[in-house]
Amino acid sequence: MIIEMLDVEGVIENEIKLGIPQKSIALTYAFGLRSSGKVDWKRINNALIAKFGQRGLARIKARAWRLYEGTEKL
Repeated sequence: MIIEMLDVEGVIENEIKLGIPQKSIALTYAFGLRSSGKVDWKRINNALIAKFGQRGLARIKARAWRLYEGTEKL
């Protein structure tokens, strides 16, 4: 069974608006990395930079990639 997340951009923008922690947003980002659909990474990254700055984006992306690669567990 494959589970896909649709509208990754909208989900992350909503998480930002709700004040969801960066660690949780990284999980959503990782789902986006696995998505077979088109993801607007520029839109997502710009929203993350606006909220958390460049360092926050770097933290979120690093954790997302570790989750994607399976080197970090939830």
